[in-house]
Amino acid sequence: MAELGALWGALWGALVRDPQDPSPPELQPLLLVPRPPRDKWRLLDVGEILRGNVRVAPGAPPIPPLDVGAPPGALGALRTALSILEKYGRNLLQPRPPRHWRLVRFGNPVFRRTVGAMQGGRAVLRLLGYTHESPEGLGFPPGAVAPDVPRVAAVTAELLLLRMEIDLLLANQHPNPQFFTQMLLGSEEPLAPDSPAVADAEAPKHESPAEDPGWACASCTFLNQGPSVLCGVCERPRLARRPQSPPAAPSPAPPIEAPPPEAPPTKAPPSADSTPSDPALSSPAQRGPARELERQRRLREEGRRVVEIVREAEAQGVAPEAVVGVAWALGGPVGVAVGVAKAALGEALAALAGAGQGAGLGPLSIREAGLAWGHAHGHAQRALQAAIGRRRRQLQALAALGFPEVGVAGPALLQNGGNLWGALRDLQRQKLRPLLLGQWESTEPHIDFQGPDPQVPIRRCLAFLGLRSWGRAQLLVTLARELGALGEPPELRELLEAVGGCTDPRALRRRLRCRCRLCGWDMARKQAQWLTGCECPLCPDCFRGHFQVGVKEKGVQDLVCPACGKPDLADEGARTCYFSTLDTQLRQVLDPPTYQLFCQKLTELELQKDPQFLWCTKCSFGFIFEGAVGPAQCPQCLQRLCPRCQREWLPQHDSMSCADFGLWLRSRDPQAGAVGLEAFLRDHGVACPACGAQFALARGGCLHLQCSRCRHHFCSCCGATFHPRHMGGVPFTTEAPPGSSGRCEVMEQKETGEGLQDAPCGRDVGQGQAGMCGPHYTEYLVGLIRSRSLDPAPLYTWPEVLAAAERHLPGGRPPQGPEESDAQYGQRLRHLLESEDPIKPRPEAP
Repeated sequence: MAELGALWGALWGALVRDPQDPSPPELQPLLLVPRPPRDKWRLLDVGEILRGNVRVAPGAPPIPPLDVGAPPGALGALRTALSILEKYGRNLLQPRPPRHWRLVRFGNPVFRRTVGAMQGGRAVLRLLGYTHESPEGLGFPPGAVAPDVPRVAAVTAELLLLRMEIDLLLANQHPNPQFFTQMLLGSEEPLAPDSPAVADAEAPKHESPAEDPGWACASCTFLNQGPSVLCGVCERPRLARRPQSPPAAPSPAPPIEAPPPEAPPTKAPPSADSTPSDPALSSPAQRGPARELERQRRLREEGRRVVEIVREAEAQGVAPEAVVGVAWALGGPVGVAVGVAKAALGEALAALAGAGQGAGLGPLSIREAGLAWGHAHGHAQRALQAAIGRRRRQLQALAALGFPEVGVAGPALLQNGGNLWGALRDLQRQKLRPLLLGQWESTEPHIDFQGPDPQVPIRRCLAFLGLRSWGRAQLLVTLARELGALGEPPELRELLEAVGGCTDPRALRRRLRCRCRLCGWDMARKQAQWLTGCECPLCPDCFRGHFQVGVKEKGVQDLVCPACGKPDLADEGARTCYFSTLDTQLRQVLDPPTYQLFCQKLTELELQKDPQFLWCTKCSFGFIFEGAVGPAQCPQCLQRLCPRCQREWLPQHDSMSCADFGLWLRSRDPQAGAVGLEAFLRDHGVACPACGAQFALARGGCLHLQCSRCRHHFCSCCGATFHPRHMGGVPFTTEAPPGSSGRCEVMEQKETGEGLQDAPCGRDVGQGQAGMCGPHYTEYLVGLIRSRSLDPAPLYTWPEVLAAAERHLPGGRPPQGPEESDAQYGQRLRHLLESEDPIKPRPEAP
């Protein structure tokens, strides 16, 4: 034994040093040790593992004594399971075990097919240290930080040795196969040469059963043939002792319902654990082979009939367990017996349902009777006891929950088919009905959030609003009290949705409240107005005021967000999306005349983008003119006009250009209204260089203009894209003309009760302003600048000249020299501006 211990110790050490070595040299000496398994293996119960996983086929010939008729797949499956267990052990011996070394999952398909199907497999895992069992699998105890290396090495070594022994057995190369033969035969004692097992293995087959009496199984008394090792019925080994049978259960009471008159006397279906009641057949010596064969034949016939009854019941659409007992007792053809049992099933269930009323428990439902009948396999008395016991337990549970009256709880159980929770729901609904009718008269429950006690609204929110927790109800009440004190509180439905999706108070405040970007008014989010293309909240007053003034005094292209100026209406897609939603919003907030004006301006804006669209100068009717040259005729008033200069078409225009035709009209009637307006616009008006629209300046002073039609930025002096360089030395007057009254006498149109009339300005005259008020004197100076195309570069300050050079020079602003002063650098920049980017003459009016 000391020598065997030394061999084991060497193998343990080899596995600890190199866990991945598949066949250590220290393994070979252990394979050659001629010891029985109980002496050779110390931790594994090899006998139980082999006997539990290797079944010997009955009647198999004694092929080499290594497996005595075991099918090759049995040992092969056992070898595979041992390999998986050996791999678990080798993984635990690694210096760095795998990530999930603590747990072996039952759901792993490899585990289920190998170790899970192996008898004793989980016991081996417990030897490796997996002692903590959970529904998920076997694992190490929670406090274990590392595997027990010595013990794991010992168990892994024994698994390795057993696997190698089985490999030798499968290859018929094992040096001592008799030990495994003894284990499979149920004994680990050495067999004498003349023992029955060895004699059977060595004796040749007999030609006639009369010469081979066979052997009787000690457990089931089945007479087996001589060469077989396992019993053909119970598959127990030949030398196994008879197991002690459990005490017989008392026979059930007879059914309360008699079978139909034409049925034979009731008899129970056969069971697998039934034992013969004849004393003469209680031992093998007193029962001959003929009696045994008759018993087996009867068992087969009874089992076949039970299978036929089950199949016929399924074919007729009835649960087999509900009719198998009655159909067995009736006998006769299977189809007729199942049909009669099915026909009698309704009466039996009705009688069973009415039995509860007689017991003082209330009537039973057909569903309850059917469940009890199925569990009792058609035994009426057992079904009655099960149904009454189940109803009594349900009534006790409802009494403990506050419903002790049988007259109230019984009908609720009957209505819900014996469902306890359904009956409890109906009973509670009846008790809460007065409260529901009293509180839910309106669509929303009335909850006073501003009351003195905050606990009252919290409890009402939990009772009526279906909140999941006390914390969410407290948060809802807190927000309602806080936001209600700031102004109009949010709706209860909005509060409920917000609290149901978020529990952060600050995020909820931002969600429920917002501040107007113009006036700063704090309001509920539902009151704010939002524009497409930006995220600026506007209060209703600011929204209405901005668009009402903008529609009346500006173009629709100016109707953007007053806070951020978005969206960019130059983008076709953004403009279409913006105006489609803005139209719906303005219809609700603007008065009808203003809204009609918005629609008209929006229509005109879209029409003016078409180069073939014209306005009639007589009736202001718009139409499409698709011709290349004039004249164009208005379909409304039939006025003919030139599509280029917009003047009334005369025969003389056929041979004249638009400019010559204008000069011809002016020479004929210089005082004509249209010609006078044209002359005024030529002298004082401004034409957009992009779209040609003409404007009269109401207030002068700024050269930077933006066309209200196409939004083009241009200079009113030169007509080019705007840049601030329009000044120069031009003489101008500062003294008032003789006879000045001290009031500005520039004529302008004023709105009176009789309409617009021309009248003097009448404002006070400033000193050095040539007898004009400030705005009109500014217009006078701007007219001089525009008419002379002056360059303001000599008047630029230092920051202005740097910005102008950066903006307008073709090559950008040049760098300042190292020895160049600021004055010299500024003068150089002014010279470059005047020479490389000169002011262009003002274009002639068309």
